[in-house]
Amino acid sequence: MSVEGPYCERDRKLWVFLLYAVFDELGKQPLHTLSVREINAVFRELGGEHGTSGLWESAKRLAKTTIEWEYNLGDERVQGVASLFSTEVHKSARAQGNLRFGFPPLLIPILKEPTRFARPRVHFLLKLSGKYAVTLYEVLEGFVNRRDGQCRVSIDELRTSLKVPADSYATWKNFRK
Repeated sequence: MSVEGPYCERDRKLWVFLLYAVFDELGKQPLHTLSVREINAVFRELGGEHGTSGLWESAKRLAKTTIEWEYNLGDERVQGVASLFSTEVHKSARAQGNLRFGFPPLLIPILKEPTRFARPRVHFLLKLSGKYAVTLYEVLEGFVNRRDGQCRVSIDELRTSLKVPADSYATWKNFRK
């Protein structure tokens, strides 16, 4: 799986939170609606950024972010690409204080499959801070559902997964910091 776009730490947290909030409804309806006030209350309670204007900007950045994935379907290798998220960001939505959003239909089966996507512990994830902390948590959480539960990667593989620039975190002790 590869994610490319203008998203930041807050955006990743928002995406995971929204996914968690509507997880049981995925695939049953294309769009979901949550109160901006309630979303901000959760972020405020857990120590995250919670400004209303920031939430709308975050939703727009998520909609501009793309995801590519691969998986096996029987003997065939399936590849896909989609926007990570869709949202309605307009005056009346802001006035009503509701965020309307959706997840790409082609991605939903992957998100619902526990061996392909880990459903993170959102309250823990929202408390994380740091440029790579959220991504690292998501990567490691993905190993929870595997048979052996182990994650063995080289520093280079980990740096690639986290999209760490070439001149940062050259050794394992840097990650420990």
